[in-house]
Amino acid sequence: MSIIFYGYKRCKTSREVERALTSQGLSLNFIDIVKNPPDKKVLKELVEKYGVEGVVRVGKSEARKALEKEGLERFLEKLRLEPKRLIRPVVIAGDEVYAGRDALKIVGHPRERRVAH
Repeated sequence: MSIIFYGYKRCKTSREVERALTSQGLSLNFIDIVKNPPDKKVLKELVEKYGVEGVVRVGKSEARKALEKEGLERFLEKLRLEPKRLIRPVVIAGDEVYAGRDALKIVGHPRERRVAH
């Protein structure tokens, strides 16, 4: 299985999830989320799966208001321009996309913290 891992080396959660996945023998294609954020298609899947609160790290209420006011396409464009606001890591395994510690499901680990819906 090809696993794309959008992470940030200075992010504790990114490092923890990366370590958990690689310790199970999985090979990750690491992409720095700040330098190369996920495309709008991936971000849209994340918003559909987790809601705004599960995709944005900071300014959750402002993000919800921006989504309601500007619409999904403009909101996704803004997220791509401010990738440090995204929850990390974003992991794509096959047809599934995961945010944060939810990616531990790939190897059957229980999530330490639930991503808000």
